Amino acid sequence: MSKHGILVRSAFAGLAVLLLLVLFAHPFFAIDRPERETALVVEGWIHHEGIKNAKALFYEGGYSHLYVTGTLRPFTYYLLVGDTLEVRLVAPATGLWEMEITGLPGAGYGASVDGVQKDGAVLTKDPQHSTWSTMADGIDLLRIIATAKDPPPNGEPVLFISGSWIAGTDLHNYRPEIRIGHADGSSSEGTPTHAHQGALHLQQSGIPEELITAVPSWSDKDRTHSEARSMAQYARLNVMGGYNVATLGVHARRTLIQYQAAYPEGSIGVVALEDPWCRYRMLWMIRSKLYLFGMQVLEKPPLEEVVPFYRGYLSTAQGSTLYEAMEVVTARFNSVVGSISEEQAAYRYAPGKWSVKEVVQHIIDCERIFQYRALCFARKDATSLPGFDEDHYAANSGADARSMADLRAEHDVLRASTISLFRSFSPEMLLNTGLANERSFTVRALGWTIAGHALHHIHIIQQRYLDHGQA
Repeated sequence: MSKHGILVRSAFAGLAVLLLLVLFAHPFFAIDRPERETALVVEGWIHHEGIKNAKALFYEGGYSHLYVTGTLRPFTYYLLVGDTLEVRLVAPATGLWEMEITGLPGAGYGASVDGVQKDGAVLTKDPQHSTWSTMADGIDLLRIIATAKDPPPNGEPVLFISGSWIAGTDLHNYRPEIRIGHADGSSSEGTPTHAHQGALHLQQSGIPEELITAVPSWSDKDRTHSEARSMAQYARLNVMGGYNVATLGVHARRTLIQYQAAYPEGSIGVVALEDPWCRYRMLWMIRSKLYLFGMQVLEKPPLEEVVPFYRGYLSTAQGSTLYEAMEVVTARFNSVVGSISEEQAAYRYAPGKWSVKEVVQHIIDCERIFQYRALCFARKDATSLPGFDEDHYAANSGADARSMADLRAEHDVLRASTISLFRSFSPEMLLNTGLANERSFTVRALGWTIAGHALHHIHIIQQRYLDHGQA
């Protein structure tokens, strides 16, 4: 056979394999094999759509109790005005204790160690990153109290604890007792594992607390294997005959194998919950042995994917996908900024602060810069891009000489351009990384930053210019 004939046959063989993957890979992995059991196990790491589907399965399937598994999660918490985060170390720890905190402008925090007041901070920039630290030796109880000069009118968080470590080890690894006391006198438990967090989300969805049990795995390695072993240990201690495990779509086959291996004496089934970002019709792409789906990479990225300074923006952004986040912030912009008059737009809530027009121009300028960074990184441009001085840009923008109608028109055109640009990126492009201002970003993180940054400033306009100003 000629070389040409071999190449042609190889090409057809490759296409056949690809077709088989597209047609049969999803149903092969996303299996449904439930047993006749009354206990339902839900993997706590699943996203909010999975939580909704798990709730429906629990009631429609006639289950009597729900167990939530999950491994360690990073030490991250939101605090409202007046919230007190209490961390009690059960086991002695030594070394430097660090905590990274990001907050809205005017927010602050106080800290106390074993009842002794320590230095806190007031966050004046937007958003500002602060690092609190002390030596952990001999400490029993740490309290962080959230404050704010101008509390958000909608009861939104003012502080975000983006991480805490003792001697470089995540604080959750020490299994501390964590409680958040609220201003109204109520309190809530911390969520050191995805089991605890998943259980909380299921309670918030409407399932009674007494019907839910968190079964944590105190590990951050090999998620499914660790969860399966922890659940099997719990089942043996409580003499359970078996249970069905609910997980997202294509995770089902591997989950079933792991849970059956961990508890071979039990009757173990699996239910593949519908995953809107990983459906049968979506094509698979392989990269570094990971299966990526067109919509899955548009979900909000984990906080660890974003440098601490920008995590506040990522947390502020709303929506299940990047496109939805863009729709939310665009609608919010139109609602808040759309009716501001020229007189209102010239208002400054304090000497030296930006006018409303300058805030809108700042939103536009930053979106253009983040958009350009996303384009460079999507195209694998290895150039380290420069940072920029937002105050210098504002002082030289000439925004006050423009009409609000003109600024709104520019914003609308730019937002349409941003959405069009991000829709042109493939899933692999969205995961490309690059450097800007000596910080690493993924393309998708820049998209979420655009949405969160704009929404943050819209909140500022509402709270400081409209609700508390002369506007």
